[in-house]
Amino acid sequence: MRRLQTPALLALVVAALVVLVGLGSWQLVRNEWKQGLVRDRNAALAASPLAAAEAARLDAEATEYRRVALEGEWDYGRAQIVANRTRFGLRGEDVYVPLLPAGGAPALLVRRGWYPAAERDRVLAGLEANEPPEGLALLPSSTDSRRNADGDWTRFGFESIAVALPYPVAPLYVVAGERIEQPPRQVPEELPLTGYAGYRNTTPHIEYALTWYGLAVVLAVTAGVRIRQQRRGREAAPPAEGNAVDAPPA
Repeated sequence: MRRLQTPALLALVVAALVVLVGLGSWQLVRNEWKQGLVRDRNAALAASPLAAAEAARLDAEATEYRRVALEGEWDYGRAQIVANRTRFGLRGEDVYVPLLPAGGAPALLVRRGWYPAAERDRVLAGLEANEPPEGLALLPSSTDSRRNADGDWTRFGFESIAVALPYPVAPLYVVAGERIEQPPRQVPEELPLTGYAGYRNTTPHIEYALTWYGLAVVLAVTAGVRIRQQRRGREAAPPAEGNAVDAPPA
């Protein structure tokens, strides 16, 4: 097998280095973007709560990660159950209740919390006695869902649930409760489980960038050593017979 010639090797190394350095730089850009997102969302969380009617009428992106004062009429007769929501190793459910703000604003779909499936009747019966004062507005990531034979939703599909309601629904949903710094490790006594975590950047972009840059350094060093070895091998090789110089006659 022929050895890879130095110009071809150099071209491959340079191309690979460009890719590796580009990937590392892209991770740094992503990290800066994520840090900016953390700052923006923490600032939104710290702002005063929006009124429910205001949140329902504003552009959905302008309300994301804003707290919302949950004032209005709760439509408990149209509570929506999303099944198969496992927590603490238990099969559970999330219950969403539409909130009708004053002034004819679109309804807000509010996640009132999670509970073990076996606790459904008790939790639903106690919702009216434990109405939360506020929650966190979020944009839905899942749109479509379907209903089981018993009327429960297989997952939280915002658009599917909104279409099933007889009135306009704002294009966002609200997680009822307050910010939770330390999530519980077991099922709490007070159900449903409400609250939300603050936004954090959980992707280690800096570590990824260092990995790509490290691979680029290793490749550059390895290629340099390889090219140097090839050059030394050519310099030390004896000349071919066809290229030998004839000795002068005696």
